Amino acid sequence: IQEMMKKIVSKLKNHTDSKVKFPISDIEKECLAGLVNNREPTIHDVIGFTDGVAIPVNCSDDPLEQLTYYNGYHHDTTVNNVLCFAPTGKIIYAAINQPGSWHDSHVAQQLITLVVAYIGIYKICVDQGFPRSGELHNKFVGPLSTKFITTITLIYNTRT
Repeated sequence: IQEMMKKIVSKLKNHTDSKVKFPISDIEKECLAGLVNNREPTIHDVIGFTDGVAIPVNCSDDPLEQLTYYNGYHHDTTVNNVLCFAPTGKIIYAAINQPGSWHDSHVAQQLITLVVAYIGIYKICVDQGFPRSGELHNKFVGPLSTKFITTITLIYNTRT
């Protein structure tokens, strides 16, 4: 089994389709956006979907390491991972095994750099764990939070 695993890993390392690669060319991005638009006609220019996932890990004997991997939101020792999927299901960005105390937006810093540099007119769908203002306005898109909708509704209702 070990020898077989070595052969598989060796093949995958050198196979183009197995690489995690953010789409750079406009043709790639246009094709991905077309897949989303074909499925959901009201959604335009979205080429990927990003979310974070915290995975529980064993506690450390080292108090500093334990503190680094402790995730207060989950009340557990975790590693934080951020993945971006193309509509084909292929992973186009991955940040894995980051300290559990890090927020998704911190873990995704390299993704943010890629998006700012290469996304152009296209967008990545994200949840509220990711920034969507400043240089990421209209690049990271997603649903509005209930709190935001409530606030806007209250403001609107007080003006009418």
